[in-house]
Amino acid sequence: MWRGLNRGGSQMILIAYEYDPETEKSQSVYLLRHHSKVKKTTLEQKLTVKNDAFGRFKPLIELEDFRKGLANAKQC
Repeated sequence: MWRGLNRGGSQMILIAYEYDPETEKSQSVYLLRHHSKVKKTTLEQKLTVKNDAFGRFKPLIELEDFRKGLANAKQC
């Protein structure tokens, strides 16, 4: 599914798209992959972008695999 070798950085694939011509609303769903060479870890998450008839965008990111309390961790 992913193109080429994973040499680090990020990749994004469009996995779903819906458009309703009556309401002129659309929704795009992307699968994102972030790879860290230093930590040797890969994070995959879904990004949903909803667009209404007025051109406003609303991005939503699913953070299912994050540890609880990570946002409250101390920054070094």
